[in-house]
Amino acid sequence: MEQELIEIAGDILEHPRFLELKESRHHGKKNNLYDHCVRTARCALRVCHGFDLSRHDTEMVVRAALLHDFFEYNWRDDSFYRFRHSVKGWRKLGRMHAFYHGKRAASKAAELFELNDRQLEAIERHMFPLAKMPMHKEGWIITLADKIAAVGDMAIPFGHRLTARCRASLGLEH
Repeated sequence: MEQELIEIAGDILEHPRFLELKESRHHGKKNNLYDHCVRTARCALRVCHGFDLSRHDTEMVVRAALLHDFFEYNWRDDSFYRFRHSVKGWRKLGRMHAFYHGKRAASKAAELFELNDRQLEAIERHMFPLAKMPMHKEGWIITLADKIAAVGDMAIPFGHRLTARCRASLGLEH
């Protein structure tokens, strides 16, 4: 599967701006945005295989899945806080990271990579139900894969603590 991911999206995986995602924390202290995007793409690839999608459709989904969080800003820093709070009322809600980053990711991805309308829509709508509902299979697959990857991201620290406790209770710690 890893080789297939590289064949489909090696240009994205090796792109300097995409590699910068390794420096961005995501879903907790132990996860970065690069790893989350790769996990999402791997999960999407498995789903595509499960539904026996064509090679073309699989490539479309995997490339968009890699870029679904390519928003290129730190939503935890002061500049994003100021951006979000520069508007009042209900408009502020639309600038919350969860509602905003899909559209931004699609825009940034389109600047660097050749993507079709379905891929861009899938990236924009991957946060359903916080975003508009996906209209095509690509969007639904990426939405599902992102949720699965995010749950895994959040479970990593818990899993490490649980493993350590189990090992300690069994007297297996070093």
